[in-house]
Amino acid sequence: MLISADTLCDNLHISSFILLVYPPPMITLSTSAPFLGHMRVEVTLPPGFRDRRTPLPFLILCDAQNQGTNRGAYGGWHTDSIALSLMRSRKLRSIVLVGLTSPSNRDRAYAPPPWGRAGLLADHIANSVIPMLRPRFKLTTDRNHIGIIGASFASNFAIEAGLFRPDTFGLCGAFSAAPHAGESLHAMVAKRQPLPFHRLYIDSGTLWAYDNPHGFGGDSTVFNRRLIELAKSRMPRGHFWGRICAGHYHNEEFWRKRIGPALQFLFRPNP
Repeated sequence: MLISADTLCDNLHISSFILLVYPPPMITLSTSAPFLGHMRVEVTLPPGFRDRRTPLPFLILCDAQNQGTNRGAYGGWHTDSIALSLMRSRKLRSIVLVGLTSPSNRDRAYAPPPWGRAGLLADHIANSVIPMLRPRFKLTTDRNHIGIIGASFASNFAIEAGLFRPDTFGLCGAFSAAPHAGESLHAMVAKRQPLPFHRLYIDSGTLWAYDNPHGFGGDSTVFNRRLIELAKSRMPRGHFWGRICAGHYHNEEFWRKRIGPALQFLFRPNP
């Protein structure tokens, strides 16, 4: 069965593409760390993986329990199916998806120090998870081809991970960031000139929940506009994309509409 998807965002039409509702195969492993607890690691391989001779780019997906096709809240992001479709149509480089389910006490795990444990989580991914996977799945060591994405508080963490571990994460996708405890994300970004990312994507909607569309200032829209302004002034031209998507809510149904263009920006077919 095939379905089509179109995205209309700030009067920018993203060409429709075909999504496979059947997700690609996944290999499930596990990891754990003090103060973070147990996390499932879900590895999705690209077409032609066994024939690859060179190391592969890869993307860490935060909150993996909601990233898959027809899995998790609001039917999930469909990141696996969307990436597979884009790779097969040669609109996206071959990449490995590495999903990490939410850590214990998600809010604290994604928050910056001193209260939060974002530094610990970034170090655990860089020092333990990636080295565990790299030899088995032919993963690259080039930071310019290693990405991390997340939404809401995990969006904050994706940016924080790139700031804490610029040796590891060169690509970042931040969907619908939200004000959080600990050091302000604005302050963390403002004091870095330039930002250490090879490519950075930040977006936001304008609405919150179906039953309370204007709660929390929409999709923390003012917060994200400021974040986009700060990031844009600290990134080279062509290496940053920030957008506000009118009429988009703060949930997986709408992150699903934006993940395809974000992947194409971060992992361009001809880097």
